[in-house]
Amino acid sequence: HNGVGKTTLIKLIMNRFATDRSGDFIKFNPQTDIGYYDQEINDLDGTMNLMETLRARSHRGSEADYKTALISAGFPYRDMTKKVAVLSGGEKARLMFLIIKINQPNFLILDEPTNHIDIQGRQQLEQQILAAKATLLVTSHDRRFIDHIADRYVLIQNSQLLEINSPETFYQTDSSPSIDSIHTKVERQTKPVSANDEDSILERIIELETLIAEDRARKLKFQKPKLQSNWHTELTHLNTLLTTEPK
Repeated sequence: HNGVGKTTLIKLIMNRFATDRSGDFIKFNPQTDIGYYDQEINDLDGTMNLMETLRARSHRGSEADYKTALISAGFPYRDMTKKVAVLSGGEKARLMFLIIKINQPNFLILDEPTNHIDIQGRQQLEQQILAAKATLLVTSHDRRFIDHIADRYVLIQNSQLLEINSPETFYQTDSSPSIDSIHTKVERQTKPVSANDEDSILERIIELETLIAEDRARKLKFQKPKLQSNWHTELTHLNTLLTTEPK
């Protein structure tokens, strides 16, 4: 949802990265190299042309590399001296993603990256992100894009951050859910299973075992012991149902 503070949070992170990388609020690894995409695309200097922009913003590459990269990104040779100010929103987006691709940062921060690009551009962006193997922090209203590139999800509401297991927890809610209602859904993560439906019981057992395995695969500080305990309790109950003779 708009207005909950997603862009504000990203700008705060970028400000800390620029001014205080080892502060108490946010600490960055000394090797962190951020590639940032601003949803308003205000991070480009409109007085520069395409080649000047790549020279100023890219950490690596030669003049020939830049020309080849621009052509590959869909900019014809005759446009290489075109000013950034006259580019369309889609062209500016392509230029920003090209800068990120050339620089190969290890931490991508993308604020609504699909706003100005078409379906083909979104598919290319997904491929670029997955190929980069970088850490990714992204805000987006594009469900398809999120489903393809994200594996962890955070809800922002009332100035609070809450990690949720699946974006479906949020999408399936008709209106903006409260933190308490989302938290309740995440904590329970249970489905009604009939004691006489062996197929449903087995399906739920497999689902629970998968949830536990995925959570244990995370770093210890990101695991959810309370959820794991709930899942184990439910597993015990379901296994009991399977071994109990029907009346």
